[in-house]
Amino acid sequence: MSKQSVCIIGAGAAGLCALRHFACDSLHFEPVVCYEQADCLGGTWNYVEQTELVTESFVHSSMYRDLKTNLPMQIMEFPDFPATRNTAGESYLHHSQVLQYLHDYADHFALRPFISFSHQLLKVARNQTDNVWEVTVNQQLPKPISFTRHFDILLLCPGRYSRPKWPADLIETLSNFTGSVVHSHSYRSREAYAGQRVAVIGGGPSGLDISLE
Repeated sequence: MSKQSVCIIGAGAAGLCALRHFACDSLHFEPVVCYEQADCLGGTWNYVEQTELVTESFVHSSMYRDLKTNLPMQIMEFPDFPATRNTAGESYLHHSQVLQYLHDYADHFALRPFISFSHQLLKVARNQTDNVWEVTVNQQLPKPISFTRHFDILLLCPGRYSRPKWPADLIETLSNFTGSVVHSHSYRSREAYAGQRVAVIGGGPSGLDISLE
């Protein structure tokens, strides 16, 4: 059987895990390529202070400064790479520790050479004639250039926490509110709200955690 080419979109936790298993089997899968629009791996676990959309390819995550996981790391870790080696048995970790874990995972399995950073996905299409996926990406560095490659296998691992969701009925009435409004996606730290009355809408994990802060 001929080798199959593999394209993975996203170098977050899911993308790294998929990359680790395809990259280790060069007998059946080659080449294996991972495109990541950011300039670093980690996906949603990359914390940045800036929340403004400065370029089309820049999408900040929902991480806020003091966030800790709401799931024990013991059930978040990959089975073949225990996190306990660097976390002293802690269960609920600061987001920076999870990001470091993903970096350690990538280094342990030598995944970085397979990742093309600063490559933004533009389009995917199925070529029925050749039975392959046509993947078009925009390479940002060293200079912007778009190109298309063909792959036998395509895995989409871009995550689902990069865009805030607003309830439709809330959007219609927000214009009546005279105070400042911020989505939890853009919340970073509590100091900016000192001395103010704060209403948190939503009782999910983010709403409860931010309310406690």
